[in-house]
Amino acid sequence: MIVMTPVGLLGYWFYTKGIFWLAYFLLALYSITSISSPVHYLFAMVAPMSLKMHSLIWLDGVMGLLLIGFLLWSSFALKEWRSTLSTN
Repeated sequence: MIVMTPVGLLGYWFYTKGIFWLAYFLLALYSITSISSPVHYLFAMVAPMSLKMHSLIWLDGVMGLLLIGFLLWSSFALKEWRSTLSTN
């Protein structure tokens, strides 16, 4: 996740600057890696996981789904990307 955190932050930065298509791409990429967190359960565990580890895996997955929901809402409901098209 060390590699993906800068991708998410960069996506957020582009979003705040109004560069929506690039922001949507980077944030979607970041959210896809988040929703894949429960895949941890498909592999044999080397050591038993604590409640904290289980919670963080599921929290990461839920946050990824919420981010995808936000991206869909922003792009299809709010259509914020139209504001940058009209100013160019």
